[in-house]
Amino acid sequence: MHFIVILGALISLSFTSTYLVASIRGRVKPNKITWLIWGIAPLISTAASLSTGVSWASLPVFMAGSGPILVFTVACFNKAAYWKMGKIDYICGFVSILALVAWYMTKNPNVAILLAILSDALAALPTLIKGWNFPETENGFLFLGSLFSDLSHYP
Repeated sequence: MHFIVILGALISLSFTSTYLVASIRGRVKPNKITWLIWGIAPLISTAASLSTGVSWASLPVFMAGSGPILVFTVACFNKAAYWKMGKIDYICGFVSILALVAWYMTKNPNVAILLAILSDALAALPTLIKGWNFPETENGFLFLGSLFSDLSHYP
């Protein structure tokens, strides 16, 4: 079981590294709001998991959060990775953060899951719009890697 968890984490790391390099070189221009929210939610989940005694199973969730935080950080400090955000970006980011707060505040696991999914989807919307309108600013390779990484967690 540990092998599959580690394999998923390595796959996630390799694809995130590819996207990071593309961002550093200015070949992709990440939407900061999307990547920040995609990083925050899994890191909150990781902290919650670790506080309940979960160990190895937290690794894929941690990787799902740390990669986006690295992408967000590079996007903030690398002028070549700059993407101007508009009104829809901020609205989706704000509502996504509200969903995260509500997720944290709820004591109902089903509601928390629903709100976490809503937050993730709302965070993705600005990047989907940007990728559709300006495909040269994105790299589908990372998203393909995320799919493989997520699938590696299922027996």
